[in-house]
Amino acid sequence: MDIFIDSSIIIEVFKENKETLQIIELIKDRSNIIPHINPIVVSEVSYFLLKRTKISVQEIKDLLSGYNLLDTNKEIINNDFNYIEKYQLYPNDAFILATCKYYGIKNLLSLDVDFIKCCLQEKINLINSPNLPSLSQ
Repeated sequence: MDIFIDSSIIIEVFKENKETLQIIELIKDRSNIIPHINPIVVSEVSYFLLKRTKISVQEIKDLLSGYNLLDTNKEIINNDFNYIEKYQLYPNDAFILATCKYYGIKNLLSLDVDFIKCCLQEKINLINSPNLPSLSQ
């Protein structure tokens, strides 16, 4: 089962956010889950960790190597602009939504409230609390 992990989740784990740690533990308990990220998540997480922690570049690379890194293409970029207009999303959030849609990923793990409306409209299961709904296949 595929799930896209937003940078907000990874960053909140480093902040030791109790609720986020609970969500991650629930996800880890499911062996059939494949966690995905894209270059936007790599950039946002790297920026935060390098600026706010003493973690090294190698440690960031090691951390992110545990996720399946999805490639980008022209179709994702074009849809990014469509989602910016349609939902008034920030470009990085629109890029994440476009990536999920392109790859058919039905589950998005994020604490970003900007995803609530667009995920509902785009039929993507937004997971933002430890009370996990049933994940979409």
